[in-house]
This record gives sequence, structure tokens and C-alpha cells, in this order.
Amino acid sequence: MNAPSFVRRDMVPERPAPVKTTGFIGFLRTRLFNTPTNILLTVLGALLLWFTVGPAIKFMLIDAVWTGKDRDAFDKSVGAVQGLVDACKKIAPDLLGR
Repeated sequence: MNAPSFVRRDMVPERPAPVKTTGFIGFLRTRLFNTPTNILLTVLGALLLWFTVGPAIKFMLIDAVWTGKDRDAFDKSVGAVQGLVDACKKIAPDLLGR
């Protein structure tokens, strides 16, 4: 009944953690894709960003007319600055000279 017990005298070398639980992939798996609800919310959030941020940047920065000789240059544009010009027309038509 008294069998001799085994005691290890030297330590086992450490092994690296599995790739699935560390780093960027581990972060994504444990935080964003750990339950079906989180997967759905992550996908919906990514789609929301895709369909709002891209067009907003295009509207505000790429399609905006920033310079022109006179007001007529801004009347033909369709961008963020055009919205500002239209608002100024409604609020104070004398401000823009017409």
C-alpha cells in the first residue's frame, strides 16, 4: 500500500501559449467572437461603420469644394461645403452677396 511516490527533480521547459489564445487573433476570439450574440453584434457594427464612415468621409473631404473664385463655384458642387453655402443662403442671404 505504501508505494513510492514520484517527485520530479528538474523542471519541464516552458512551452509557448497557443496562437488561438494570444495576440491579435486571441483578442478577436475572446472579445468579439466568443458567443453567437457577440459575433452578430460585431458583424452588424462593422457593416454600420462600412456604410456610414466611408460615405461621410467622401462627402466631407473628397467631394467638397474648398476653393473658388466666387460663389458660383460652390453652387455647382455637391459636397460638405455646399451644405454650408445653402445654410448661409437661408439664414443670411445678404451675407453671400445676393
